[in-house]
Amino acid sequence: PEDNYMKKIWKRLSKEKTMDDMRRALQNDESFKEFQEEIKRELQAIIERNGDASTYEKIYSELAEIDNSDAPDDLESLIRQAVDLKIKSFPQDKKEEIFKKFDKIVDRDYRKQN
Repeated sequence: PEDNYMKKIWKRLSKEKTMDDMRRALQNDESFKEFQEEIKRELQAIIERNGDASTYEKIYSELAEIDNSDAPDDLESLIRQAVDLKIKSFPQDKKEEIFKKFDKIVDRDYRKQN
C-alpha cells in the first residue's frame, strides 16, 4: 500500500517536472560541482599514471581503492562500488543542503497538485 502511495505521488509530481528541477538543482549546486571536478581530476591522474595500460577495470578499481583481487567480476558492479564510495565522501552538511533544496521542490510541486 505505501509503495503504491509513493508511486502515485511521484506520478503526480512528474507532471510538474519535479525530477528535472531536482536534477538541475543538483547540477547547479556549487559544492556538488566542486565535488565532480575533484573526481574528474582524480580520474585524469589515474589515467595519466597508467598510460596505455589503462582499462576501465583498472581505472575504477583504483578510484574505489579496491585491490584487483577484491574487485567485482563485472564492470557495472565495479563502477557502482566506486561511485558509492565517492558519494560517501561527499560532506554530510552539503548533502543535507541539497536535500533541503529537493524538499522545497517536491513541496512546491505537491502543493500545485492539491
